[in-house]
Amino acid sequence: MIILYFSDSKLPLAVLAGEIHTGQISGWENIDHSAMWDIISIKKEAAGKIIFLGCDERENKIYAVPAKGWYLMLPRLVSSFLDIYRIPRDKLKLVDCGVTDNILLLAGGLLLKHKRLAPLGRFLIASGIKKNYIRISRLVSGIKARLQNLF
Repeated sequence: MIILYFSDSKLPLAVLAGEIHTGQISGWENIDHSAMWDIISIKKEAAGKIIFLGCDERENKIYAVPAKGWYLMLPRLVSSFLDIYRIPRDKLKLVDCGVTDNILLLAGGLLLKHKRLAPLGRFLIASGIKKNYIRISRLVSGIKARLQNLF
């Protein structure tokens, strides 16, 4: 099965969910700063692209897509491609991470553009990600539990 995480965020929070799912980042614990900055660095390269993150323990292929700006269109687009290429819908699970940019992420992103304010921007972004981290971890745990019940 293919699992595609997406979120309505400028930062790739869907990548965070996918990396928790594949075990590259542990869920429920605080995310370490190096992992957080690896995810944030994906931002420019990943805009509008589907990113393969690896496979989980059941060999499900895990993908993520930062969908800010076309968040509402993504499910319809994926559904259309499934229909066009006659791919059974049970082969793909589209997962809305349910997270959006919070004020900390937005402010941090703006401050990163200014050299002197960049440290404060990084701090705000880290705080914004931590604010969503537990919710994303719970979501991923629920998805993995549902997938386990399918087999």
